[in-house]
Amino acid sequence: MYDDADNTQQALEGAQLEAVFCKVNKFAESRDVADSINEKKLVVVNLENAPQDIARRVVDFLSGVAYANSATLSKIATSTFVVTPYFVETLDEMRGSLGGASFDSISF
Repeated sequence: MYDDADNTQQALEGAQLEAVFCKVNKFAESRDVADSINEKKLVVVNLENAPQDIARRVVDFLSGVAYANSATLSKIATSTFVVTPYFVETLDEMRGSLGGASFDSISF
């Protein structure tokens, strides 16, 4: 999928994943979120105070930004989403690879 996957993997080894938490109330604020996605950061977006039509526009826009970066956009709670960079394994991926295993009494 990536032309330079080996070089990308080598560059990412030892790198620390940054997480950004954003509360978006108006569409203009989604540009900062997009910048964080483009920087390959894990981004949690809270849209609970945004009007429904604005929240929908923000999710549509961020879906496109995530797609362009091979990232994953997932809903994790009511009005809350997480954008995960392509090199980070998501919970759903972990569930599949573990076959329903559990860690520290937390079942998947």
